[in-house]
Amino acid sequence: MTTAISTSLILGTLIGACYVISAYASFRFALGRSQRVFLLVALGGVGVRLLVAASLIALVIALVQVNQAYFLGSFFSIFVIGLIVEVTMLHRKQLGASR
Repeated sequence: MTTAISTSLILGTLIGACYVISAYASFRFALGRSQRVFLLVALGGVGVRLLVAASLIALVIALVQVNQAYFLGSFFSIFVIGLIVEVTMLHRKQLGASR
């Protein structure tokens, strides 16, 4: 595997993992709060996280020699898995609140 591909996979996975960890942290922070605060943190944080992730992706593509396909593929793989986990957590919270 070439250095560019290795760098691409590592950076894509790292940015995706940071997104998922920040989503989980904001969910845990908002969990015990009022519904208004929960929605503000959980859903409002999505916009902030996406802006930061898009900025980091743009910086990496512009400044680092990476294979874009591997970089974006590794990022989106982790990103989609994180979204599935996030939606599942939000759904479970909603089910628990309705009982």
